[in-house]
Amino acid sequence: MTPSTAISKHVVTEHIARLSEELSQADADGYFVFQCCNLLGFLGLPIGPTDRLVCGLVNVQGASALVLPAFEASAANEAPDGCQIFTWEEHEDQYAALAAAASSLGLNSGRLLVDHRTWIEVRERLQDYLPGATLETDPGHLDRIRMVKSPEEIEAIRQACAHCSIVFDYVSGELRVGSTEDRLHRGIADRLIEIGASAEIVLVQSGPNGAIPHLPTGTRRFENGDAVIVDCVCRRQGYCGDMTRTYQIGETTNLLQRAYSTVRTAHDAAIDMIRPGVTASQVDATARAVIDRAGFGRAFLHRLGHGIGLEGHEAPYIVQGSDVVLQAGMCFTVEPGIYLDQSFGIRLESVVAVTPGGCELLSDMTPLDVSCEPINVVI
Repeated sequence: MTPSTAISKHVVTEHIARLSEELSQADADGYFVFQCCNLLGFLGLPIGPTDRLVCGLVNVQGASALVLPAFEASAANEAPDGCQIFTWEEHEDQYAALAAAASSLGLNSGRLLVDHRTWIEVRERLQDYLPGATLETDPGHLDRIRMVKSPEEIEAIRQACAHCSIVFDYVSGELRVGSTEDRLHRGIADRLIEIGASAEIVLVQSGPNGAIPHLPTGTRRFENGDAVIVDCVCRRQGYCGDMTRTYQIGETTNLLQRAYSTVRTAHDAAIDMIRPGVTASQVDATARAVIDRAGFGRAFLHRLGHGIGLEGHEAPYIVQGSDVVLQAGMCFTVEPGIYLDQSFGIRLESVVAVTPGGCELLSDMTPLDVSCEPINVVI
């Protein structure tokens, strides 16, 4: 596997041990793993299902099996020790291989929890081939395991953020009046390839384009006075890092400066609020109150943050109404923003890990307040 998709076998082993405990406590006999990031995190498999069946099984004792096409069997090289591999040829019944895997783990009967992202068709076929098993949608066991990271997982997220930081070092030297969003985007992509990073998302949004939080990178030319949002999600050792910075080109308006200062204050207030025992909604409310008091409340259009790990967006979500209680080991983003239609957008995003006494920034390799020289270029 490449460095971006490789995942530590030790992490996978820890995940399976925790899943075994969860299954025992839930009085379940096994688990059907389907979603691609769960296959990576719990079975070390870097590929996921397509029109061809790719899936995994784990029983309550912690024994595991993978089912995948024979021509992709080498993708299972990083599977946990003792994992059984069941392959099928293109002309064979792929679900017969799944039934054989279930039988080998004693899961052709009993209670089988099903990955909640399993496709409806796959679940129906699973039941057809395991008529003696009772299938139940996972009520949240895998999410609970994934929400609280081990020190090794936290370090992988930190290193993924370090990949992101290289992007911002590059942007600070390349962002110029007269250049374009797509030109800068291509340069970022090339830089990421050079360092062996896998870019999940890269957004470059300038001026009024930044007022729509997830508007794809366009062809707009950078102008003096622009705010330019650069958002980058990178993957390393199976784990994601996510950072956003907002650049200001040349002389900007008082309104933009006030909005930027408000977002920065909201970001810092939220960071100060994070500690075990606080709810996700309390952290969101802390940042939102700062933006409300500054008169920009209606311009903060999204939740404050999202969990990060095997996916760029995962639980816990730092959003209004969430009663999730923060625990040491949870990792998530803090990304307040202000978006004024037809004018500009401002967003600052950090990744944090909750610690016993508060939180730790995992994305502090690049300062929140970045800068660029407003040099003109001719394209």
